[in-house]
Amino acid sequence: MQKMAENGEIGTIIVKDLSRFGRNYLEVGKYLEIQYPTLGIRFIAIQENVDTFSNTGTELMPFSNIFNEWFAAQTSKKIRAVWQSKSAKGERVSASVSYGYMPSPENKKQWIIDPPAAKIVKYIYDLCIEGKGPSQIVS
Repeated sequence: MQKMAENGEIGTIIVKDLSRFGRNYLEVGKYLEIQYPTLGIRFIAIQENVDTFSNTGTELMPFSNIFNEWFAAQTSKKIRAVWQSKSAKGERVSASVSYGYMPSPENKKQWIIDPPAAKIVKYIYDLCIEGKGPSQIVS
C-alpha cells in the first residue's frame, strides 16, 4: 500500500480505527503527519472521527496512537502470562495437538501420547539418529 501511495495511486486511506493502521505511534505519526500530507493523501479513521481533509479529530490522534501501542503491549504481556501459567500446569497452549499426541479423555486441556502415532514418530526419530535427512526419510 505504501508503494502505491508513493506512486500516486492512492488518494484516500480509510481505516476502521487508528489501531488497525498501526501500533507504533512514531511510525504512525510519521505517515499521518508527514508522508501522507506531503503526498496529498486524505486519511480517515472512522472510530476516532479523524479526517485529515477536514482536519477533524487530528488533535487527539497522537494520544490515540500512544494509547494503542500501550494497549497492544499490555495485551501481549497478559496473553504471555496466561500461556506460561497454562504451561506450568501442564495444560496445552496451542490450538492444535501436535502429531504423536492426543487430548486426554479425562482432561481435554492435557495431551497424552497417541500410541499408533508414537510408533511412527519413534521410527522417524530412529531414521534421523541413523543420519538420514528429511528427503531420505520421506522416500
